Amino acid sequence: MDLAAPARKKRKLAQAFTAAKDKNTKAIVRRNATSSPLLRLPPELQQKIWGYVLGNRLIHIGAQGVRRNYGYRSLQPRFFNTICQSPVTEREAYELSKSAEYNKAATSFKNGEDMRLCGNRHRACELELVDHSTEQNLPPNRLNVGVLAVCRQVYVEVNPILWSTNTWSFQCQRTWRYWMSGRNAVQKRLIKKIHFSNEVAFGLNNKATILALKLEELNIDIYTWRQYSFMSLHQFLQTEKVTVIAADAWTTANGKQANNITSFEEKLAIAEACQSHLATLQAELARKKQEKESAKLLIGEKSPEVSGSNDGRESEN
Repeated sequence: MDLAAPARKKRKLAQAFTAAKDKNTKAIVRRNATSSPLLRLPPELQQKIWGYVLGNRLIHIGAQGVRRNYGYRSLQPRFFNTICQSPVTEREAYELSKSAEYNKAATSFKNGEDMRLCGNRHRACELELVDHSTEQNLPPNRLNVGVLAVCRQVYVEVNPILWSTNTWSFQCQRTWRYWMSGRNAVQKRLIKKIHFSNEVAFGLNNKATILALKLEELNIDIYTWRQYSFMSLHQFLQTEKVTVIAADAWTTANGKQANNITSFEEKLAIAEACQSHLATLQAELARKKQEKESAKLLIGEKSPEVSGSNDGRESEN
């Protein structure tokens, strides 16, 4: 009776779903590449065009069906987006936040108002997200990604631009968690820029998500009264650059507009303290990673010695 284990069948290497798998599809891909005026352009020029169409923006993500309280919804939320209306980038807003001249709270949303630095510079976008969180229609000022469905080559070339050049912004913890749970490994690897508003920064307790993302830029807005909660964080996303802007809450608990209760110097000190805390977390994460790599190298160096000594014993016997 043969008790030998059956031979393992060789697994076929699966092609990425973006790769052409049959002759007809491959023929279509070749025809598109040679006949399309757009796809015949030099790759560098195509990259610039696609960047103007789908990249280099701040995209606020909202969801229909996600509750902010402890209520439960069994249905998977429907995500939507709106393109940021702020006249400055997050990096520019951060530089302006260090200037007392521009450190002022918004009092209204009248035309011509300077919203460059205000901690509420995203307020108009947040209100739009709230307006559409319970409606079936989508925001008019949204990023339309329908071009990705035009053909396989467009998808392959444009998908990295969409995920890596845009800054993805979140105002709700649950929206962030649901949205991230729907991202595949490729998308997580491509995401490079994130913006968090206030409460989202305190809900990063998923270790898998923390390890999956390796950001180039992380921008955070926090309320001044959340400073101590922020300083108690013991883990955070991996990022090369981080900016923190501290501001007073837009409204008080009774819904009335809040006055500017924190001075410019205090806001700046809070932002710098939070940013320093994140830098400490990043350094600690890098140290642990280095220790693991060193341990692996040490084990690898010891292995040949152990195997060599075993070989010697066998030869003596």
